[in-house]
Amino acid sequence: MEQFRDLPYYLTEEGKCFRHYPKRDYVYKAKFDKYGTYTNAYEQEEKTKPIKASSVGNGYLKYSLWYKGKSFQSPAHRIVWEAFNGSIPKGMEIHHIDGDKQNNHISNLQMVSREENLNYREWQNK
Repeated sequence: MEQFRDLPYYLTEEGKCFRHYPKRDYVYKAKFDKYGTYTNAYEQEEKTKPIKASSVGNGYLKYSLWYKGKSFQSPAHRIVWEAFNGSIPKGMEIHHIDGDKQNNHISNLQMVSREENLNYREWQNK
């Protein structure tokens, strides 16, 4: 798995996204223990949870991620590319080699110019 930027999100080669929660000694949340004693602090174990991708109307998948208390959405194929290959230069796009917009395996992604991407679309639609 590769980390996405410096965020607590990790991606697999297949394009699956996971959020990592580190171990914390004190998480403040009101709760009662098994003896009925009220406490507002407890230990949280380290865990990793899968993030579900949602489908956009145009056939692409997107992930909703959180950073500094704010949510942002990004296309799954762009997140996968950035996690494994670094940032995408301005003017470049990520192309799905097999034409399947939901196949975000890293081996199915290719960085191309806008013009190249349009040419691929024309070729795939024939």
